[in-house]
Amino acid sequence: MVLSQRVGEPRSFWVGLLLSIATVGVYAIYWNYKAHAEIYRQFELSRENRDEGVIWYVLGIVLPPFLLVYAWVMASNVAYVRERMALRRGVSPLVFVTLVTLGFGIYFVVSLVAVLVDVDTKGLLLALGIAAVGFFATVPVAYYLLQRDINQVWVAYDARMGEIRMAAPTGAPALALALAPAQESSYFADPPPP
Repeated sequence: MVLSQRVGEPRSFWVGLLLSIATVGVYAIYWNYKAHAEIYRQFELSRENRDEGVIWYVLGIVLPPFLLVYAWVMASNVAYVRERMALRRGVSPLVFVTLVTLGFGIYFVVSLVAVLVDVDTKGLLLALGIAAVGFFATVPVAYYLLQRDINQVWVAYDARMGEIRMAAPTGAPALALALAPAQESSYFADPPPP
């Protein structure tokens, strides 16, 4: 089932990246939850007993490794919706989590080694530069791919809604053509498989 009124929106990856950098990651925390919650709600994934991952998200704010579990749930739900909508396969949960893990792992390990070895200022700056390059070569790529996949879901949703509205006879509500039997008027059935 799908909500008939769109609750989410496509987002610019580049704006999100700049806001995340400007807010030192605060916007990224917001984006992680908001973008996934919109997909989860729009496509009524709770009715299919799919995990929203909120507990992992909350735990991850306190203990960051739990965010990887949330990232897996988020990427899995986006992949599931894409498959349900007959869209081509996007970034897999494994690829997404691997890229994020590599980025944060590189940053953490290089920074920790630089501090523990007690390098001079020049060495510390070099280590932090290497850590930043490792981080920015992986984590933004993962989020770019996931945001691209989410944006494609919204485009496909809008296209489907346009088809439904175009197919409605004059004067008949568009909902009448798309409703599954015995469903509330605020839901559409998914399109039949190709």
